[in-house]
Amino acid sequence: ELSLKATEGLKCAKHTFLIHLYGWNRKGGGRVKKAGNAVRRALLSAAGNVSLYVTVTFYVTSLLILGPQFWWREYVDMLERYVLIPWGMALCLLRLERRVGQRDAAQRMDLSVLFVLLVWVVVPFAIRFGNTFNNSASWYNHTVLFFGIYATLVESTEKQRERLFDLSGVLFALASVVLGAALLYCAWTKQAFGDYDFPFGIVDGMYLSAFTHYNITGMVSVCCALMSLSALCRQRSRAVRALCLLAVVLMSLVAILTQSRTARYALILAYAAGAYGVLSAHDKLGRAVVRHGVGLLAAAVIAVCGYGAADAVSDAAIRHYNQQSRTAQAAFMIREAAAQTTEDNAQEKPEQQEQEAKQEQEAKQEQKAKKEKKASARKPVDASFSGRTAIWRNLFNRWKEQPKYLLIGHGITRIGSLVTENTIHEGRDAVSIHNAYLQYTADYGLIGFVLLCIFLAVILRPVLRVFFARGEKQRPGYRALCMLVIASLMTGMMESAPLSAMTPMNMMLFYALALLTARGCDIKPCKA
Repeated sequence: ELSLKATEGLKCAKHTFLIHLYGWNRKGGGRVKKAGNAVRRALLSAAGNVSLYVTVTFYVTSLLILGPQFWWREYVDMLERYVLIPWGMALCLLRLERRVGQRDAAQRMDLSVLFVLLVWVVVPFAIRFGNTFNNSASWYNHTVLFFGIYATLVESTEKQRERLFDLSGVLFALASVVLGAALLYCAWTKQAFGDYDFPFGIVDGMYLSAFTHYNITGMVSVCCALMSLSALCRQRSRAVRALCLLAVVLMSLVAILTQSRTARYALILAYAAGAYGVLSAHDKLGRAVVRHGVGLLAAAVIAVCGYGAADAVSDAAIRHYNQQSRTAQAAFMIREAAAQTTEDNAQEKPEQQEQEAKQEQEAKQEQKAKKEKKASARKPVDASFSGRTAIWRNLFNRWKEQPKYLLIGHGITRIGSLVTENTIHEGRDAVSIHNAYLQYTADYGLIGFVLLCIFLAVILRPVLRVFFARGEKQRPGYRALCMLVIASLMTGMMESAPLSAMTPMNMMLFYALALLTARGCDIKPCKA
């Protein structure tokens, strides 16, 4: 009897609980479900946002991952391992999902070439060297670069691309103002933060660095300046345009003050090319011959004047650094003299001890003066491009001795230790080739380089169509992307960073190429 009453009580309680649960589901459960769906959509939107991924990865790889072993290095490694790498693969998976959904999507020649290039990067080198760290990193980087960034953008709708383009421009402008102001403050006060070979600030009395080599800092500043210029052309708000203009000016100055000749010349040529593009497409200049003639003349003037202005700014900066050094040295001597006087008044030193202290002080001052003079001295133009020609000569000689490696490549970063003989880098374990095209050929062989050239040739027509677009076909900001492509390709003549997978400048190169190619296909349908 007790068991029957207990069973009936449990059934009654269960029935009551289900009634209340049903009522809660109808009222509050729907809100929870809506909130969960909203969170899911937000996460998917962020994961599939190529501009956000490119911007975050650009600054993390250019300022933090390549930086020194600060206290935050462990957290940056965790950010790369648990956020950036899964995020890059998520972009590829989302692209595949969208591709499957578009069953009637046309076959693109550029994506086909990139797929063949990816197969070449993966299969032969996996057979030759196995699943090494360099190989795995190369496979991941190329996959994300080609299909996570490039393919996702070119297969997006025009409205989606315009929204992503606006987002990336504003994000770059905001970050550029902060970074540029901090670097110029360090240049004005001639100081550096962090006791490392490449701290944040002035290095060796003349180079401006952002925790990386000054050449890398120069390349980062060029990308930031041109992306901010694209935002300046696209935004309508006066406040936002003023912010973008400030970012362009700050990062252009940073590119000059890094003393990186590669970054400086690439930026000047990009501005010259931009002026030519604007004037050659100007309707009020009449005939095509006149437009192109005026454009070429303006490009030449900007190139010459820009070179002179950049040289003047650099000389002024070095004079300022020297003045700061002299002021600091004078203050140091005054403090030393005051301390010496106080100590002499307190007690008399033996003559021998006083003489030794005086000699030690003179030796310190002389050593410091020599160091400042060596650091602030302008170096003459190096005909060997800082030993680059010797590295290239060694590479060509090795290809002559072993021509098969010219065809199939030496493997990722495996050539650096073989070309240092009779160079300023002799004795180091490895160096980069300091030429993106030779580096790519050395790593992946002539086969890989030819495939890359075929890809660039396929997309050349739509990119040129955007560069020379006139009237309604020309959308604001896209010519700045063309300038970014020109600067990247010119930088590749002296540095290995362009075309080196997920390096900051190469990411921006493929991001710009994707937007330009898609826009060129919108102007006139093509198979690119």
